[in-house]
Amino acid sequence: MKEVKLTRQELYDLVWGESMLQLAKRFIISDVGLRKKCRSLEIPLPNAGYWAKVKYGKKVTEKRPLRDFNGEQTALLKLREDENENALSHAGMKKMIESDNRINLIVPEKLSNPDKMILSVKEQLKQKEVLKEHRLFIHSPQNELSITVRPVTLPRVLCFMDTLIKAMRGRGFEIKLSRESSFFVFEREEYAFWCHENLTEVTKVPGTIQNKDKYISTLCLHVKFQWSSREWQDGKRILEQQLSSIIATLEVRGKRETEERIIRENHWAELRRKEQIEKNIQDRKEKELNDFKELFKKAIRHDKAEMIRSYADKLEKHAIFNNELTAEKKEEIDWARKKADWYDPFIEADDELLSDVEKEELIFKKKNWRG
Repeated sequence: MKEVKLTRQELYDLVWGESMLQLAKRFIISDVGLRKKCRSLEIPLPNAGYWAKVKYGKKVTEKRPLRDFNGEQTALLKLREDENENALSHAGMKKMIESDNRINLIVPEKLSNPDKMILSVKEQLKQKEVLKEHRLFIHSPQNELSITVRPVTLPRVLCFMDTLIKAMRGRGFEIKLSRESSFFVFEREEYAFWCHENLTEVTKVPGTIQNKDKYISTLCLHVKFQWSSREWQDGKRILEQQLSSIIATLEVRGKRETEERIIRENHWAELRRKEQIEKNIQDRKEKELNDFKELFKKAIRHDKAEMIRSYADKLEKHAIFNNELTAEKKEEIDWARKKADWYDPFIEADDELLSDVEKEELIFKKKNWRG
């Protein structure tokens, strides 16, 4: 079975889009259990008899708004194994979007209180229309909404794009512009998009009067994903009637790709964590070995320093026994004891002549080219 994590807003849209009994068939939960879950999240529910009135086309009370709530913001539900489409499938998402009273999906014939992006691109395209020098299409410049249409189609496109971006914002999307393209941004995903017009030349049929318009116009919205693209266009339904389908596709894809991205990032983060643990262990091992080597070197130096002192003592006793303890012999014995103090890691006495000697190797330190 698959678990679905829904936000309060998504669960609110679900319970106002379908009856509790229908949702209970989709998820492994009773309608009573689902009601309890909604109450715990302070999600308002339709009154008794609401869905019967909807079924018979009777007037129903308006949806009660979802108010701010400081508690838990998500709900975890389990899908039934035989459920082919989950709550976040295209069909389920489309239904939620169409029942979302925060957004408008009806494209007006004329602009009304247009978005700043629409006003900006309208001004730019109007200038291009004046200066187009009889070219068929006008193209929006960089850092504007990406639009390529004929001047005659511009009012329609602006109304469509204005309604689209307002609805997209209402569903949590951000609209970003750059020199290269326009982008829908949802959660952590960015999708480049542009609106353009396709023209198909009308073929004249012999014996008929030529159509005044030589072209059949098709308005299109093209969206580029990471590895593919999707285009919506006029067909059985004009582009303006496909807004909920467009938003549902982008929202479902955005959620899925964000989840996949998080899974990938968690996977790589876990690999890096394990690699870091292994590196830390290896670093500790190498440090332990290096510390032991240093200990071993100092132990050897101490033993050798003690050996030199022992030799100096025996040399002194031998000279006394043989009555050979001359001033020169005393100087030799004193020299040996000083060298033992220089070599001993516990003392490391200064020695002017041997200050640049590597004590472990007993060789002079290498000097750089300037030395």
